[in-house]
Amino acid sequence: MDLIESGNISADDEFDHWWISTRFEYVERVLALASERQQAVSVIEFGCGTAQNLRFCRQRSRFKEKIDRVSGVDPGLIAARRFTWMDDGDTVTPEVTGGLSYDVLLAMDVLEHIESDAEALSHWLSFVKPGGFSLITVPAFDWLWSYHDERLGHVRRHTRSSIERLAGRCGLERIRTRYAFGYMLPIAAGVRKLLRPKGESTDLRRHSAPVNWLFKRAGQLEACFGGNRWAGTSVVGMFRKPS
Repeated sequence: MDLIESGNISADDEFDHWWISTRFEYVERVLALASERQQAVSVIEFGCGTAQNLRFCRQRSRFKEKIDRVSGVDPGLIAARRFTWMDDGDTVTPEVTGGLSYDVLLAMDVLEHIESDAEALSHWLSFVKPGGFSLITVPAFDWLWSYHDERLGHVRRHTRSSIERLAGRCGLERIRTRYAFGYMLPIAAGVRKLLRPKGESTDLRRHSAPVNWLFKRAGQLEACFGGNRWAGTSVVGMFRKPS
């Protein structure tokens, strides 16, 4: 989760939130690809925020026993963080520490914050081993631009084709690109375009247990098919760095 939204809900509620946990389904898919090639898998996430994706890798992934180390990097952090779920070699820091290379790069809802996104992605890929994998998620469709993007400091939204072009410029090979949260698109469009909340509002908040369960199951079902081919509120791309 973006650090701007980190005070909205508790860490455990965030971990169980339907939007956060749906993204774990795509993390699991890229871990599966890496696990086919490696006995031990290392993961680095740029723009890690509250590091819930890395927590998932350690605590809930089917491949958690194969995770060698996880590292989170976020310049919004004031100092290095230490969480109870972290192993001895894991790090969450404002900047990259050490000269290690990784099997998996997570760049989840971070590139939309960066004007020079190709430059940033190319730099992050320098920490990925040849043959390693990248999972990239970004907000979808310029026409969905709203107060939410302005509040979070976004500079753009994407389509499947635009994220494929960006990844291609950085030398990545496409495995699959899809949209996610297609079932939420009418709701998001209505809230952002018709209601137009003002002030300090963001979209991430705690929902009732039945609503959270329903949206979570819908996200899991969509993810079972690899995402939505046609529309959604996010773009999800899996890529491979050439060997």
